[in-house]
Amino acid sequence: MFSLNEKRAKELAERRSKAKPAANFSDELRKKIIAVSGFTKPAGKTDVIFSGRLHRPGYAVEKYLVKGGGDYHLPVLWLKPAQSTGKTVLLLDDQGKAQAAQKDKLADRLASQGYEVVMPDLSGIGELGSGFINGGDSVIEGVPLNLWFFGMLTHKSLVATRAEEIMVLAEFIRKNGTAGAVMTAAAVGTLTSDLLHAADIQNPFDKLVLVQPLISYQSIVEERLYKPGFALSAVPGALAEYDLPDLVETLSGKGILLINPITAAGKEVNQQRADSIYQRALKQKQGAGLSVQCGLRHEEMLESALSWIK
Repeated sequence: MFSLNEKRAKELAERRSKAKPAANFSDELRKKIIAVSGFTKPAGKTDVIFSGRLHRPGYAVEKYLVKGGGDYHLPVLWLKPAQSTGKTVLLLDDQGKAQAAQKDKLADRLASQGYEVVMPDLSGIGELGSGFINGGDSVIEGVPLNLWFFGMLTHKSLVATRAEEIMVLAEFIRKNGTAGAVMTAAAVGTLTSDLLHAADIQNPFDKLVLVQPLISYQSIVEERLYKPGFALSAVPGALAEYDLPDLVETLSGKGILLINPITAAGKEVNQQRADSIYQRALKQKQGAGLSVQCGLRHEEMLESALSWIK
């Protein structure tokens, strides 16, 4: 099965590379994403419940429940510094908001420097994790792959659901934050693919930061022992129409930073390979808004993200 899938994926990649790019490439890609993923535009009204506040040195942590696309709410933490810079960061961490909020991590560093930070648990993450799917042969390395298959059956991928949630959260920030505040979105790990999809459909963010983003869906097919978590952020049938570097290309003029891109096996790629993967985006005139940085250590990654957000 692996070799058959790999062969088919190579055929699709060759077909995509030979296809003549449409004059309105971004618009056509947006249509493909919506059609393949099952994305539907969220309703305009945002239902919000304030659920508490606690304090840390230099900033407060407010808790909210924000209604998602269905009959459920997203748990959200909003870090509000005593002296705000007027800039807000939506931070998506595939380990969940509880991990992201720990001392000396990116969120804490941002809040300590005056940035407001909004951290949610999206569907399948943290408090909205696997739920009742807590056993059986579909759970591999703690990842309930039946969620992915369920998306295939309903033509509603988890990526589409999360993209809708990201848009709901952007609207939540716009309505409840400082008027006219600069808004950046940052994603870590598997959620980088979800953020790319949301931003390609409708980008309300001034800048994007992707930490350890998956280089491509093609990589999932090419790696026999890929990390199962990447499957939940993959769109069934996407490789017939597009791949993740295409999404980066359309956003390359918007201000997007990629830090330490990785393969589906979780291995970092070197600068030469990264430049090759994103060469079309980097060659464009608008590519000045794209930066790809490889080989950064943990502290360097934090400093790079902070510098870009500023």
